[in-house]
Amino acid sequence: MLMSWPGLSDFLVQNWGNLASVVGVMVSVATLAVATKARQAAEAAKALARRQSLAEVLQDTVRKNEQVGLFLSQRRWDIVWLRAQEIAGATSIVLTRWPQELSDSSKDNLLRSQRLSSSIAGVALIASGEAPPPPAIARMSQAQGRVAQLLNTELGESLRSSEGSK
Repeated sequence: MLMSWPGLSDFLVQNWGNLASVVGVMVSVATLAVATKARQAAEAAKALARRQSLAEVLQDTVRKNEQVGLFLSQRRWDIVWLRAQEIAGATSIVLTRWPQELSDSSKDNLLRSQRLSSSIAGVALIASGEAPPPPAIARMSQAQGRVAQLLNTELGESLRSSEGSK
């Protein structure tokens, strides 16, 4: 059934409000869909930025731990103490700032790193007055190596997480 131009004109005049309502609903649904996708994209970008920020903090902490190893070998106790304190502080910040991004095993690794670094700092503080015996230096070196292992594991996990979500 074909409608003539005058018939179409009459139909539009009589149903203008209904047609406008239908078009309005369609525009609203389209706008809602676009806004929802934009919000999801913004949330994904924010999560990615958080994971990248976590990776940057962990990279800096790994670098400081490498310095602890270097200064341990040079018996520079003041710098060992300072860097070990910074590592303990950085792990505390990571645990507080990024709890959602960390698994339970990651939290355990970071807590272990924090305790080991605090222990290294404690021995280094005492050593600034009197050099520790060789067995204590060996234990500090082993602890520093374990911290390196733990931090590198967490850095790898963080990098994998941020690269996998791009």
